[in-house]
Amino acid sequence: MSIPAGKEQSSEPLDPTSLGMPSQQDGFHVDPCLRPNIPKQDWFRLARTLSHLTPRQLFYNALRRSFKGGCPKAAAAEPTRGLALMEPPLARHVYDPKDGSLCFLNVKRVMDPDQAAWSPEDVSKLWRYNLHYFDYLCDPHLSTEAKGMLIDSWIEKNPCRTVDAWEPYPLSLRLVNWIKYFCQTPSHKPLDETWLKSLFLQAEWLTRNLEYHICANHLFKNCVALLYAGSFFSGPRAETWLAQGCRLLRDQLSEQLLPDGGHYERSPMYHAIFTEDLLDLVNLTGTGASPLLAGEVAALRAAASNALAFLDDVVFPDEQIALFNDSAFGIAPLPKDLFAYGRTLVGFERSEAMVTAKIIERTDSGYFGLRKGGQMVLMDAGPMGPDHQPGHGHCDALSYELMLEGRRIVVDSGVFAYEVGDSRQYFRSTAAHNTVRVDGQEQSEIWSAFRVGRRARPSAAVVTQSPDGALVVEAAHDGYERGAAPIRHQRRLEFVDRSLRVEDKMTGRGQHVYESFIHLHPDIDVVLDEAAQSGTLLWSGETIGRIIVEERCRLEVTSGAYAPEFGRCRENKVLVMRAEGEPPLRMYYRIDGEVLCAS
Repeated sequence: MSIPAGKEQSSEPLDPTSLGMPSQQDGFHVDPCLRPNIPKQDWFRLARTLSHLTPRQLFYNALRRSFKGGCPKAAAAEPTRGLALMEPPLARHVYDPKDGSLCFLNVKRVMDPDQAAWSPEDVSKLWRYNLHYFDYLCDPHLSTEAKGMLIDSWIEKNPCRTVDAWEPYPLSLRLVNWIKYFCQTPSHKPLDETWLKSLFLQAEWLTRNLEYHICANHLFKNCVALLYAGSFFSGPRAETWLAQGCRLLRDQLSEQLLPDGGHYERSPMYHAIFTEDLLDLVNLTGTGASPLLAGEVAALRAAASNALAFLDDVVFPDEQIALFNDSAFGIAPLPKDLFAYGRTLVGFERSEAMVTAKIIERTDSGYFGLRKGGQMVLMDAGPMGPDHQPGHGHCDALSYELMLEGRRIVVDSGVFAYEVGDSRQYFRSTAAHNTVRVDGQEQSEIWSAFRVGRRARPSAAVVTQSPDGALVVEAAHDGYERGAAPIRHQRRLEFVDRSLRVEDKMTGRGQHVYESFIHLHPDIDVVLDEAAQSGTLLWSGETIGRIIVEERCRLEVTSGAYAPEFGRCRENKVLVMRAEGEPPLRMYYRIDGEVLCAS
Protein backbone atom coordinates (compact mmCIF):
# COMPACT_ATOMS: atom_id res chain seq x y z
CA MET A 1 0.00 0.00 0.00
CA SER A 2 1.86 3.08 -1.16
CA ILE A 3 0.33 6.14 0.42
CA PRO A 4 0.99 9.26 -1.63
CA ALA A 5 0.32 12.74 -0.37
CA GLY A 6 -3.34 13.59 -0.34
CA LYS A 7 -5.85 16.01 1.10
CA GLU A 8 -8.70 15.72 3.52
CA GLN A 9 -11.85 14.52 1.83
CA SER A 10 -15.03 16.14 3.10
CA SER A 11 -18.05 18.14 2.04
CA GLU A 12 -17.94 21.82 2.95
CA PRO A 13 -14.71 21.42 4.95
CA LEU A 14 -13.36 24.13 7.22
CA ASP A 15 -9.64 24.35 7.76
CA PRO A 16 -9.17 24.59 11.56
CA THR A 17 -6.18 26.86 10.98
CA SER A 18 -8.65 29.54 9.89
CA LEU A 19 -9.92 29.52 13.47
CA GLY A 20 -6.43 29.65 14.93
CA MET A 21 -6.26 25.86 15.23
CA PRO A 22 -3.59 23.51 13.89
CA SER A 23 -4.32 20.96 11.20
CA GLN A 24 -4.93 17.35 12.13
CA GLN A 25 -1.77 16.52 10.22
CA ASP A 26 0.42 18.22 12.85
CA GLY A 27 0.99 14.91 14.64
CA PHE A 28 1.62 14.31 18.33
CA HIS A 29 3.59 17.07 20.00
CA VAL A 30 5.95 16.76 22.94
CA ASP A 31 4.10 17.06 26.21
CA PRO A 32 5.13 20.34 27.94
CA CYS A 33 5.76 18.46 31.18
CA LEU A 34 8.32 16.21 29.47
CA ARG A 35 10.51 19.15 28.43
CA PRO A 36 13.45 20.50 30.45
CA ASN A 37 13.19 23.76 32.40
CA ILE A 38 9.56 23.22 33.34
CA PRO A 39 7.88 26.35 34.76
CA LYS A 40 6.76 26.02 38.37
CA GLN A 41 3.08 26.36 37.46
CA ASP A 42 3.41 23.35 35.15
CA TRP A 43 4.87 21.28 38.01
CA PHE A 44 1.84 22.17 40.14
CA ARG A 45 -0.52 21.30 37.29
CA LEU A 46 1.22 17.97 36.77
CA ALA A 47 1.01 17.23 40.49
CA ARG A 48 -2.71 17.99 40.50
CA THR A 49 -3.13 15.64 37.53
CA LEU A 50 -1.08 12.79 39.01
CA SER A 51 -2.85 13.04 42.37
CA HIS A 52 -5.93 11.40 40.84
CA LEU A 53 -4.12 8.34 39.47
CA THR A 54 -4.48 5.01 41.24
CA PRO A 55 -1.43 3.38 42.86
CA ARG A 56 -1.55 0.70 40.16
CA GLN A 57 -1.41 3.34 37.41
CA LEU A 58 1.53 5.08 39.08
CA PHE A 59 3.37 1.77 39.48
CA TYR A 60 2.89 0.73 35.86
CA ASN A 61 3.76 4.19 34.54
CA ALA A 62 7.04 4.02 36.45
CA LEU A 63 7.62 0.43 35.31
CA ARG A 64 7.15 1.32 31.64
CA ARG A 65 9.65 4.17 31.90
CA SER A 66 12.31 2.15 33.72
CA PHE A 67 11.98 -1.31 32.16
CA LYS A 68 11.78 -2.12 28.47
CA GLY A 69 10.97 -5.78 28.06
CA GLY A 70 12.36 -7.71 25.15
CA CYS A 71 10.38 -9.53 22.51
CA PRO A 72 9.14 -13.02 23.29
CA LYS A 73 11.03 -15.81 21.60
CA ALA A 74 9.53 -16.85 18.31
CA ALA A 75 7.93 -20.25 18.58
CA ALA A 76 5.55 -22.45 16.67
CA ALA A 77 1.92 -21.51 17.28
CA GLU A 78 -0.21 -23.79 19.40
CA PRO A 79 -2.96 -25.72 17.59
CA THR A 80 -6.20 -23.88 16.86
CA ARG A 81 -9.53 -24.92 18.37
CA GLY A 82 -11.63 -24.71 15.23
CA LEU A 83 -13.44 -21.70 16.69
CA ALA A 84 -16.61 -20.55 14.93
CA LEU A 85 -18.39 -17.29 15.74
CA MET A 86 -22.15 -17.51 16.23
CA GLU A 87 -22.84 -14.54 13.93
CA PRO A 88 -20.85 -12.57 11.33
CA PRO A 89 -19.17 -9.61 13.08
CA LEU A 90 -20.11 -6.07 12.14
CA ALA A 91 -18.51 -4.96 8.89
CA ARG A 92 -16.40 -1.83 8.41
CA HIS A 93 -16.57 0.16 5.17
CA VAL A 94 -13.27 2.04 4.89
CA TYR A 95 -12.07 0.79 1.48
CA ASP A 96 -13.19 2.52 -1.71
CA PRO A 97 -12.95 0.15 -4.71
CA LYS A 98 -13.37 3.07 -7.13
CA ASP A 99 -9.93 4.52 -6.43
CA GLY A 100 -8.40 1.78 -4.30
CA SER A 101 -8.09 3.96 -1.21
CA LEU A 102 -8.49 3.55 2.51
CA CYS A 103 -10.27 6.31 4.42
CA PHE A 104 -9.73 6.88 8.13
CA LEU A 105 -10.71 10.05 9.99
CA ASN A 106 -11.89 11.54 6.68
CA VAL A 107 -8.37 11.33 5.25
CA LYS A 108 -7.99 9.07 2.18
CA ARG A 109 -4.86 7.40 0.89
CA VAL A 110 -4.53 5.27 -2.23
CA MET A 111 -3.78 1.66 -1.48
CA ASP A 112 -1.40 -0.75 -3.22
CA PRO A 113 -1.16 -4.11 -1.40
CA ASP A 114 2.09 -4.89 -3.26
CA GLN A 115 3.94 -1.93 -1.75
CA ALA A 116 2.43 -1.38 1.66
CA ALA A 117 3.80 1.58 3.64
CA TRP A 118 2.93 1.08 7.30
CA SER A 119 4.45 4.25 8.79
CA PRO A 120 3.38 7.18 6.58
CA GLU A 121 4.67 10.47 7.96
CA ASP A 122 2.08 12.77 6.36
CA VAL A 123 -0.81 11.58 8.54
CA SER A 124 -1.58 11.70 12.25
CA LYS A 125 -0.65 8.97 14.70
CA LEU A 126 -4.32 8.14 15.11
CA TRP A 127 -4.56 7.58 11.33
CA ARG A 128 -1.61 5.17 11.52
CA TYR A 129 -3.28 3.42 14.44
CA ASN A 130 -6.34 2.86 12.25
CA LEU A 131 -4.12 1.44 9.54
CA HIS A 132 -2.75 -1.11 12.02
CA TYR A 133 -6.19 -2.01 13.45
CA PHE A 134 -7.02 -4.03 10.29
CA ASP A 135 -10.73 -3.19 10.55
CA TYR A 136 -10.78 -3.42 6.77
CA LEU A 137 -10.50 -7.22 6.94
CA CYS A 138 -14.25 -7.10 7.60
CA ASP A 139 -14.87 -4.80 4.62
CA PRO A 140 -16.66 -6.83 1.91
CA HIS A 141 -15.40 -4.46 -0.80
CA LEU A 142 -11.79 -5.53 -0.26
CA SER A 143 -10.85 -8.73 -2.07
CA THR A 144 -9.67 -11.85 -0.26
CA GLU A 145 -6.41 -11.70 -2.22
CA ALA A 146 -5.75 -8.10 -1.15
CA LYS A 147 -6.49 -8.94 2.49
CA GLY A 148 -3.98 -11.78 2.41
CA MET A 149 -1.35 -9.57 0.81
CA LEU A 150 -1.84 -6.93 3.48
CA ILE A 151 -1.41 -9.48 6.28
CA ASP A 152 1.78 -10.79 4.62
CA SER A 153 3.10 -7.26 4.16
CA TRP A 154 2.38 -6.31 7.77
CA ILE A 155 4.21 -9.36 9.10
CA GLU A 156 7.23 -8.68 6.88
CA LYS A 157 7.57 -4.97 7.62
CA ASN A 158 6.57 -4.75 11.28
CA PRO A 159 8.93 -6.78 13.47
CA CYS A 160 8.33 -6.92 17.21
CA ARG A 161 8.38 -3.54 19.01
CA THR A 162 7.81 -1.51 15.83
CA VAL A 163 6.38 1.89 16.79
CA ASP A 164 2.60 2.20 16.31
CA ALA A 165 2.21 -1.38 15.09
CA TRP A 166 3.15 -3.10 18.37
CA GLU A 167 1.67 -0.63 20.82
CA PRO A 168 -0.83 -2.57 22.95
CA TYR A 169 -3.97 -0.74 21.84
CA PRO A 170 -3.67 -1.16 18.04
CA LEU A 171 -2.23 -4.63 18.62
CA SER A 172 -5.34 -5.60 20.61
CA LEU A 173 -7.69 -4.45 17.85
CA ARG A 174 -5.60 -6.18 15.21
CA LEU A 175 -5.61 -9.49 17.11
CA VAL A 176 -9.40 -9.45 17.28
CA ASN A 177 -9.82 -8.43 13.63
CA TRP A 178 -7.43 -11.10 12.38
CA ILE A 179 -9.23 -13.77 14.38
CA LYS A 180 -12.65 -12.60 13.20
CA TYR A 181 -11.38 -12.85 9.63
CA PHE A 182 -9.74 -16.24 10.19
CA CYS A 183 -12.97 -17.59 11.69
CA GLN A 184 -14.77 -16.73 8.46
CA THR A 185 -12.21 -18.53 6.27
CA PRO A 186 -13.71 -21.73 4.80
CA SER A 187 -12.59 -24.80 6.75
CA HIS A 188 -11.18 -26.44 3.61
CA LYS A 189 -8.65 -23.59 3.26
CA PRO A 190 -5.94 -24.04 5.91
CA LEU A 191 -4.56 -20.82 7.37
CA ASP A 192 -1.03 -19.78 6.52
CA GLU A 193 1.38 -20.97 9.23
CA THR A 194 3.21 -17.64 9.04
CA TRP A 195 -0.03 -15.85 9.93
CA LEU A 196 -0.69 -18.16 12.88
CA LYS A 197 2.88 -17.81 14.16
CA SER A 198 2.64 -14.00 14.01
CA LEU A 199 -0.75 -14.00 15.71
CA PHE A 200 0.60 -16.23 18.48
CA LEU A 201 3.65 -13.98 18.97
CA GLN A 202 1.48 -10.84 19.14
CA ALA A 203 -0.74 -12.38 21.82
CA GLU A 204 2.32 -13.38 23.82
CA TRP A 205 3.63 -9.81 23.57
CA LEU A 206 0.29 -8.37 24.64
CA THR A 207 0.04 -10.47 27.79
CA ARG A 208 3.31 -8.85 28.96
CA ASN A 209 2.26 -5.30 28.04
CA LEU A 210 -1.29 -4.80 29.30
CA GLU A 211 -2.20 -1.12 29.64
CA TYR A 212 -2.64 -0.91 33.40
CA HIS A 213 -1.03 2.54 33.23
CA ILE A 214 -3.95 3.85 31.14
CA CYS A 215 -6.85 1.55 32.15
CA ALA A 216 -10.34 2.43 30.82
CA ASN A 217 -11.19 1.46 27.22
CA HIS A 218 -7.55 0.57 26.48
CA LEU A 219 -7.44 -2.10 29.16
CA PHE A 220 -10.81 -3.48 28.09
CA LYS A 221 -9.54 -3.79 24.50
CA ASN A 222 -6.55 -5.74 25.89
CA CYS A 223 -8.99 -7.98 27.74
CA VAL A 224 -11.07 -8.67 24.62
CA ALA A 225 -7.91 -9.51 22.64
CA LEU A 226 -6.69 -11.98 25.28
CA LEU A 227 -10.06 -13.74 25.27
CA TYR A 228 -10.11 -13.93 21.48
CA ALA A 229 -6.52 -15.24 21.28
CA GLY A 230 -7.09 -17.73 24.09
CA SER A 231 -10.27 -18.98 22.45
CA PHE A 232 -8.68 -19.26 19.01
CA PHE A 233 -5.65 -21.30 20.04
CA SER A 234 -5.65 -24.50 22.10
CA GLY A 235 -2.75 -25.22 24.42
CA PRO A 236 -1.05 -24.18 27.68
CA ARG A 237 -0.33 -20.59 26.62
CA ALA A 238 -3.86 -20.15 25.27
CA GLU A 239 -5.28 -21.34 28.58
CA THR A 240 -3.06 -18.84 30.39
CA TRP A 241 -4.34 -16.01 28.17
CA LEU A 242 -7.92 -17.12 28.75
CA ALA A 243 -7.51 -17.22 32.52
CA GLN A 244 -5.88 -13.78 32.48
CA GLY A 245 -8.62 -12.44 30.20
CA CYS A 246 -11.41 -13.84 32.36
CA ARG A 247 -9.94 -12.26 35.49
CA LEU A 248 -9.65 -8.94 33.68
CA LEU A 249 -13.19 -9.25 32.34
CA ARG A 250 -14.74 -9.75 35.76
CA ASP A 251 -12.70 -6.89 37.20
CA GLN A 252 -13.34 -4.44 34.36
CA LEU A 253 -17.04 -5.23 33.88
CA SER A 254 -17.73 -4.32 37.50
CA GLU A 255 -15.70 -1.12 37.13
CA GLN A 256 -16.43 0.13 33.61
CA LEU A 257 -20.13 -0.74 33.27
CA LEU A 258 -22.09 1.68 35.45
CA PRO A 259 -25.26 0.50 37.21
CA ASP A 260 -27.39 2.47 34.73
CA GLY A 261 -25.79 0.62 31.78
CA GLY A 262 -23.48 3.41 30.62
CA HIS A 263 -19.72 3.17 30.09
CA TYR A 264 -17.85 5.00 32.83
CA GLU A 265 -15.89 7.30 30.49
CA ARG A 266 -19.21 9.09 29.75
CA SER A 267 -18.57 9.33 26.02
CA PRO A 268 -21.43 8.10 23.79
CA MET A 269 -18.86 7.09 21.16
CA TYR A 270 -16.81 5.00 23.56
CA HIS A 271 -20.01 3.58 25.01
CA ALA A 272 -20.95 2.33 21.53
CA ILE A 273 -17.45 0.85 21.06
CA PHE A 274 -17.70 -0.82 24.49
CA THR A 275 -21.12 -2.20 23.55
CA GLU A 276 -19.70 -3.75 20.37
CA ASP A 277 -16.88 -5.30 22.43
CA LEU A 278 -19.42 -6.89 24.77
CA LEU A 279 -21.41 -8.29 21.84
CA ASP A 280 -18.20 -9.53 20.19
CA LEU A 281 -17.43 -11.46 23.38
CA VAL A 282 -20.91 -12.96 23.40
CA ASN A 283 -20.33 -13.90 19.75
CA LEU A 284 -17.09 -15.59 20.80
CA THR A 285 -18.91 -18.08 23.01
CA GLY A 286 -20.15 -20.06 20.01
CA THR A 287 -19.00 -23.37 18.58
CA GLY A 288 -15.58 -24.46 19.78
CA ALA A 289 -15.35 -21.92 22.63
CA SER A 290 -13.29 -22.73 25.69
CA PRO A 291 -15.17 -24.05 28.75
CA LEU A 292 -13.32 -21.38 30.76
CA LEU A 293 -15.03 -18.60 28.78
CA ALA A 294 -18.39 -20.39 28.91
CA GLY A 295 -18.59 -19.53 32.61
CA GLU A 296 -18.77 -15.83 31.71
CA VAL A 297 -21.66 -16.10 29.24
CA ALA A 298 -24.44 -15.07 31.62
CA ALA A 299 -22.54 -11.99 32.84
CA LEU A 300 -21.65 -11.00 29.26
CA ARG A 301 -25.21 -11.32 27.99
CA ALA A 302 -26.54 -9.26 30.89
CA ALA A 303 -23.86 -6.58 30.43
CA ALA A 304 -24.49 -6.37 26.66
CA SER A 305 -28.25 -6.07 27.19
CA ASN A 306 -27.79 -3.29 29.76
CA ALA A 307 -25.40 -1.40 27.48
CA LEU A 308 -27.82 -1.69 24.54
CA ALA A 309 -30.73 -0.44 26.66
CA PHE A 310 -28.65 2.58 27.68
CA LEU A 311 -27.77 3.32 24.07
CA ASP A 312 -31.42 2.95 23.05
CA ASP A 313 -32.37 5.51 25.68
CA VAL A 314 -29.89 8.23 24.67
CA VAL A 315 -29.77 7.87 20.88
CA PHE A 316 -31.32 10.83 19.05
CA PRO A 317 -34.28 10.56 16.63
CA ASP A 318 -31.79 10.86 13.73
CA GLU A 319 -30.39 7.50 14.94
CA GLN A 320 -27.06 9.07 15.88
CA ILE A 321 -25.29 9.50 19.21
CA ALA A 322 -24.87 12.70 21.18
CA LEU A 323 -21.40 14.25 20.86
CA PHE A 324 -20.63 14.73 24.55
CA ASN A 325 -16.97 14.48 25.59
CA ASP A 326 -14.75 12.75 23.00
CA SER A 327 -17.46 11.60 20.61
CA ALA A 328 -17.70 11.71 16.83
CA PHE A 329 -19.77 10.08 14.13
CA GLY A 330 -18.19 7.43 11.95
CA ILE A 331 -15.90 5.78 14.52
CA ALA A 332 -18.15 3.39 16.44
CA PRO A 333 -20.76 1.30 14.62
CA LEU A 334 -24.09 3.01 14.02
CA PRO A 335 -26.59 2.45 16.84
CA LYS A 336 -29.00 0.71 14.45
CA ASP A 337 -26.28 -1.80 13.53
CA LEU A 338 -25.50 -2.44 17.18
CA PHE A 339 -29.20 -2.98 17.89
CA ALA A 340 -29.43 -5.48 15.01
CA TYR A 341 -26.27 -7.27 16.21
CA GLY A 342 -27.70 -7.35 19.74
CA ARG A 343 -31.01 -8.74 18.51
CA THR A 344 -29.33 -11.77 16.99
CA LEU A 345 -26.93 -12.40 19.87
CA VAL A 346 -28.88 -11.55 23.05
CA GLY A 347 -32.45 -11.09 21.81
CA PHE A 348 -32.42 -7.35 22.45
CA GLU A 349 -35.50 -5.43 21.35
CA ARG A 350 -35.67 -1.65 21.22
CA SER A 351 -38.30 0.16 23.24
CA GLU A 352 -41.24 1.28 21.13
CA ALA A 353 -41.31 4.88 19.99
CA MET A 354 -43.22 6.88 22.54
CA VAL A 355 -46.24 8.92 21.46
CA THR A 356 -46.14 10.62 24.82
CA ALA A 357 -42.94 12.15 26.16
CA LYS A 358 -40.30 9.73 27.39
CA ILE A 359 -38.13 10.88 30.27
CA ILE A 360 -34.45 9.89 30.01
CA GLU A 361 -32.89 9.55 33.44
CA ARG A 362 -29.51 7.82 33.52
CA THR A 363 -28.34 8.96 36.94
CA ASP A 364 -24.98 7.19 37.19
CA SER A 365 -23.80 8.45 33.81
CA GLY A 366 -25.37 11.89 34.33
CA TYR A 367 -27.51 11.96 31.17
CA PHE A 368 -30.98 13.44 31.49
CA GLY A 369 -33.48 14.39 28.85
CA LEU A 370 -36.78 13.95 27.08
CA ARG A 371 -37.67 12.46 23.70
CA LYS A 372 -40.96 12.68 21.88
CA GLY A 373 -41.15 11.91 18.18
CA GLY A 374 -38.65 14.16 16.40
CA GLN A 375 -38.07 16.33 19.48
CA MET A 376 -35.31 15.61 21.97
CA VAL A 377 -33.13 17.33 24.51
CA LEU A 378 -30.27 15.60 26.29
CA MET A 379 -28.25 17.20 29.09
CA ASP A 380 -24.83 16.16 30.38
CA ALA A 381 -24.87 16.58 34.15
CA GLY A 382 -22.32 13.89 34.96
CA PRO A 383 -18.61 13.87 35.75
CA MET A 384 -15.96 14.13 33.02
CA GLY A 385 -15.24 10.44 33.43
CA PRO A 386 -13.66 8.18 36.04
CA ASP A 387 -11.45 10.18 38.36
CA HIS A 388 -8.32 8.21 37.46
CA GLN A 389 -8.89 8.52 33.68
CA PRO A 390 -10.77 11.64 32.48
CA GLY A 391 -8.66 11.85 29.29
CA HIS A 392 -11.70 11.76 26.99
CA GLY A 393 -13.60 14.33 29.06
CA HIS A 394 -14.49 17.87 27.99
CA CYS A 395 -15.53 20.99 29.88
CA ASP A 396 -19.20 20.29 29.15
CA ALA A 397 -20.76 20.18 32.61
CA LEU A 398 -24.48 21.09 32.30
CA SER A 399 -24.24 21.34 28.50
CA TYR A 400 -26.94 19.88 26.25
CA GLU A 401 -27.96 19.08 22.68
CA LEU A 402 -31.36 19.96 21.25
CA MET A 403 -33.29 18.46 18.33
CA LEU A 404 -36.56 19.82 16.97
CA GLU A 405 -38.60 18.26 14.16
CA GLY A 406 -35.81 15.73 13.56
CA ARG A 407 -33.15 18.46 13.07
CA ARG A 408 -30.26 19.12 15.41
CA ILE A 409 -30.63 22.76 16.47
CA VAL A 410 -28.23 23.25 19.39
CA VAL A 411 -25.18 21.04 18.98
CA ASP A 412 -22.09 19.91 20.83
CA SER A 413 -18.94 20.98 18.97
CA GLY A 414 -17.64 17.40 18.72
CA VAL A 415 -13.96 16.50 18.31
CA PHE A 416 -11.61 17.19 15.39
CA ALA A 417 -8.38 15.43 16.39
CA TYR A 418 -6.46 13.97 19.32
CA GLU A 419 -3.15 15.75 18.70
CA VAL A 420 -1.85 18.32 21.18
CA GLY A 421 -2.51 21.89 20.07
CA ASP A 422 -5.02 24.72 19.89
CA SER A 423 -7.56 22.59 18.05
CA ARG A 424 -7.59 19.91 20.75
CA GLN A 425 -7.74 22.56 23.46
CA TYR A 426 -10.66 24.37 21.82
CA PHE A 427 -12.90 21.35 21.34
CA ARG A 428 -12.39 20.36 24.98
CA SER A 429 -12.95 23.90 26.27
CA THR A 430 -15.95 25.38 28.06
CA ALA A 431 -16.52 27.84 25.20
CA ALA A 432 -17.03 24.93 22.79
CA HIS A 433 -20.08 23.71 24.74
CA ASN A 434 -23.56 24.93 25.55
CA THR A 435 -22.85 25.98 29.09
CA VAL A 436 -21.57 28.97 31.12
CA ARG A 437 -18.02 30.24 31.43
CA VAL A 438 -17.04 32.51 34.32
CA ASP A 439 -14.27 35.11 34.00
CA GLY A 440 -12.88 33.34 30.93
CA GLN A 441 -11.86 30.35 33.05
CA GLU A 442 -12.31 26.66 32.22
CA GLN A 443 -14.65 24.48 34.26
CA SER A 444 -11.87 21.91 34.53
CA GLU A 445 -8.11 22.20 34.15
CA ILE A 446 -7.70 20.59 30.71
CA TRP A 447 -4.22 20.46 29.20
CA SER A 448 -2.07 18.48 26.78
CA ALA A 449 -4.18 16.07 24.70
CA PHE A 450 -5.82 13.97 27.41
CA ARG A 451 -4.85 15.39 30.76
CA VAL A 452 -6.96 17.05 33.44
CA GLY A 453 -5.80 18.61 36.71
CA ARG A 454 -8.57 20.09 38.81
CA ARG A 455 -11.97 19.08 37.51
CA ALA A 456 -15.57 20.23 37.90
CA ARG A 457 -17.69 17.93 40.02
CA PRO A 458 -21.44 17.95 39.39
CA SER A 459 -24.01 17.63 42.11
CA ALA A 460 -26.76 15.03 41.93
CA ALA A 461 -29.35 16.15 39.40
CA VAL A 462 -33.02 16.43 40.30
CA VAL A 463 -35.43 15.38 37.54
CA THR A 464 -39.16 16.06 37.67
CA GLN A 465 -42.06 16.20 35.25
CA SER A 466 -44.61 18.99 35.56
CA PRO A 467 -48.37 18.41 35.13
CA ASP A 468 -48.17 19.68 31.53
CA GLY A 469 -45.60 16.99 30.71
CA ALA A 470 -42.56 19.27 30.80
CA LEU A 471 -39.19 17.79 31.70
CA VAL A 472 -37.37 19.74 34.41
CA VAL A 473 -33.71 19.01 35.20
CA GLU A 474 -31.89 20.90 37.94
CA ALA A 475 -28.16 20.37 38.49
CA ALA A 476 -25.01 22.23 39.55
CA HIS A 477 -21.23 21.94 39.51
CA ASP A 478 -18.32 23.34 41.52
CA GLY A 479 -15.84 24.03 38.71
CA TYR A 480 -15.64 27.76 39.53
CA GLU A 481 -15.33 27.39 43.29
CA ARG A 482 -11.53 27.21 43.25
CA GLY A 483 -10.63 30.92 43.34
CA ALA A 484 -10.63 33.59 46.02
CA ALA A 485 -14.14 34.64 44.92
CA PRO A 486 -15.82 31.25 44.35
CA ILE A 487 -18.91 30.84 42.18
CA ARG A 488 -21.31 27.91 41.99
CA HIS A 489 -23.14 27.36 38.71
CA GLN A 490 -26.66 25.96 38.98
CA ARG A 491 -28.78 25.23 35.91
CA ARG A 492 -32.48 24.56 35.45
CA LEU A 493 -33.51 23.14 32.09
CA GLU A 494 -37.20 22.88 31.16
CA PHE A 495 -38.43 21.33 27.91
CA VAL A 496 -41.96 20.82 26.60
CA ASP A 497 -43.71 20.99 23.21
CA ARG A 498 -40.79 22.31 21.11
CA SER A 499 -39.89 24.89 23.76
CA LEU A 500 -36.70 24.85 25.83
CA ARG A 501 -36.08 27.22 28.71
CA VAL A 502 -32.59 27.39 30.25
CA GLU A 503 -32.05 29.28 33.50
CA ASP A 504 -28.62 29.68 35.12
CA LYS A 505 -28.15 30.82 38.69
CA MET A 506 -24.77 31.99 40.01
CA THR A 507 -24.16 31.98 43.74
CA GLY A 508 -21.03 32.89 45.67
CA ARG A 509 -19.20 36.17 46.03
CA GLY A 510 -17.16 38.71 44.10
CA GLN A 511 -17.55 40.60 40.83
CA HIS A 512 -17.59 38.33 37.78
CA VAL A 513 -18.24 38.16 34.03
CA TYR A 514 -20.54 35.36 32.86
CA GLU A 515 -20.86 34.04 29.29
CA SER A 516 -23.50 31.54 28.21
CA PHE A 517 -22.73 29.81 24.88
CA ILE A 518 -25.31 28.39 22.47
CA HIS A 519 -23.83 26.50 19.50
CA LEU A 520 -26.14 26.25 16.50
CA HIS A 521 -25.96 23.60 13.79
CA PRO A 522 -23.95 24.89 10.76
CA ASP A 523 -27.07 24.83 8.57
CA ILE A 524 -28.77 27.34 10.88
CA ASP A 525 -28.52 31.10 10.44
CA VAL A 526 -29.77 33.61 12.99
CA VAL A 527 -31.16 37.13 12.56
CA LEU A 528 -31.17 39.24 15.74
CA ASP A 529 -33.67 41.97 16.44
CA GLU A 530 -32.52 45.56 16.88
CA ALA A 531 -32.22 45.25 20.65
CA ALA A 532 -30.30 41.94 20.34
CA GLN A 533 -32.64 40.36 22.87
CA SER A 534 -34.25 37.89 20.50
CA GLY A 535 -33.46 36.27 17.21
CA THR A 536 -35.04 34.25 14.41
CA LEU A 537 -33.50 30.86 13.60
CA LEU A 538 -33.42 30.02 9.89
CA TRP A 539 -32.67 26.74 8.09
CA SER A 540 -32.13 27.30 4.35
CA GLY A 541 -34.13 30.51 4.65
CA GLU A 542 -37.03 28.81 6.42
CA THR A 543 -37.96 29.98 9.92
CA ILE A 544 -37.59 27.08 12.32
CA GLY A 545 -37.70 28.87 15.66
CA ARG A 546 -36.87 31.84 17.83
CA ILE A 547 -34.60 32.54 20.76
CA ILE A 548 -35.47 35.07 23.47
CA VAL A 549 -33.22 36.22 26.33
CA GLU A 550 -33.97 38.05 29.55
CA GLU A 551 -34.22 41.84 29.50
CA ARG A 552 -30.87 42.56 31.19
CA CYS A 553 -28.85 40.56 28.63
CA ARG A 554 -27.98 40.90 24.97
CA LEU A 555 -27.15 38.31 22.33
CA GLU A 556 -23.97 38.39 20.27
CA VAL A 557 -23.33 36.20 17.23
CA THR A 558 -19.81 34.80 16.87
CA SER A 559 -18.21 32.04 14.78
CA GLY A 560 -17.45 28.60 16.11
CA ALA A 561 -16.30 25.24 14.79
CA TYR A 562 -18.43 22.10 14.51
CA ALA A 563 -16.59 18.79 14.08
CA PRO A 564 -19.09 15.93 14.12
CA GLU A 565 -16.41 13.65 12.61
CA PHE A 566 -12.66 13.40 13.03
CA GLY A 567 -10.90 15.51 10.43
CA ARG A 568 -14.08 17.25 9.26
CA CYS A 569 -14.86 20.74 10.48
CA ARG A 570 -17.51 23.32 9.55
CA GLU A 571 -18.01 26.86 10.71
CA ASN A 572 -21.17 27.49 12.70
CA LYS A 573 -22.94 30.34 14.46
CA VAL A 574 -22.49 30.63 18.22
CA LEU A 575 -24.80 32.83 20.28
CA VAL A 576 -23.20 34.35 23.37
CA MET A 577 -25.21 35.88 26.19
CA ARG A 578 -23.15 37.92 28.65
CA ALA A 579 -23.79 39.34 32.10
CA GLU A 580 -21.63 40.99 34.75
CA GLY A 581 -22.12 41.55 38.44
CA GLU A 582 -22.07 40.10 41.93
CA PRO A 583 -23.98 36.94 42.83
CA PRO A 584 -26.64 35.90 43.32
CA LEU A 585 -27.35 36.43 39.63
CA ARG A 586 -29.74 34.77 37.19
CA MET A 587 -29.57 34.45 33.39
CA TYR A 588 -32.10 32.74 31.21
CA TYR A 589 -33.08 32.20 27.59
CA ARG A 590 -35.81 30.35 25.74
CA ILE A 591 -35.75 28.57 22.38
CA ASP A 592 -39.15 28.06 20.74
CA GLY A 593 -39.39 25.80 17.72
CA GLU A 594 -41.83 26.31 14.87
CA VAL A 595 -44.25 23.59 13.83
CA LEU A 596 -42.89 22.67 10.42
CA CYS A 597 -44.80 21.19 7.52
CA ALA A 598 -43.52 17.90 6.18
CA SER A 599 -41.26 18.45 3.19
